[in-house]
Amino acid sequence: MRSKSYLPMQTVIVTARSKGFDNATTFSWQGPLSMEPFLYGIQVRKSRKIYEMVLESKEFCVNFLSGEMGELAMFCGTKSGFKTDKFLEGKIGKEECESIDCPRIKGCPAYLECRLAKTLEITPESDHVIFVGEVTKEINARESKRLLQNEWYGFTTEK
Repeated sequence: MRSKSYLPMQTVIVTARSKGFDNATTFSWQGPLSMEPFLYGIQVRKSRKIYEMVLESKEFCVNFLSGEMGELAMFCGTKSGFKTDKFLEGKIGKEECESIDCPRIKGCPAYLECRLAKTLEITPESDHVIFVGEVTKEINARESKRLLQNEWYGFTTEK
């Protein structure tokens, strides 16, 4: 049985572009790793489309979600990037990142544009890797309460 002792966790959507295809995937396993240099880590399941895309492009954007974006988080976390153009099917507004060739989700309160600095594989058998991104641009667009994951398939806002 999985422990829930680490919940709640902030929920983000990571976006990437590879070979002309844009993708968006929901993450709760992520966070800052270093202030100087500013490094941010995301824990990615090897079976996800975004895993291949970040390895190929060497770039990704962390889109911080406001409390009102729970439906978007659920959509991007339950649809497969192998089978779905999430931006098209979900009618997700996007704009271009400023420092990398990657989309970001329009209307998010904050963004981190990242270049892949390192890939950490804890063991060859593990189902996740850690992508360490060097933050090339930090954008705080507006103040808002952030979206948190409070159970395996549920969300709340920070208090």
